[in-house]
Amino acid sequence: MKSAKTNLVTMDPIVVVTFTTMCKSSGPDSSPIKTILEYVGWVEEILELDYGTTCVIVLFCNWVKANYKGTIVTMK
Repeated sequence: MKSAKTNLVTMDPIVVVTFTTMCKSSGPDSSPIKTILEYVGWVEEILELDYGTTCVIVLFCNWVKANYKGTIVTMK
């Protein structure tokens, strides 16, 4: 007897997002600067919301802020 899982395809549930935001320095120069924030995460749950005429996919994710530079590198 074959398992139902035999023909299933699995994929890594990894998501990546990049935000661009304006930040102010805490120093004497308070002029805003453009900053890029990068996050990586993994999908915990996927919901499909069907409103009849519109269908929306919602991903519930856990996020980690990516920091590639400096002494507090969180991932490489």
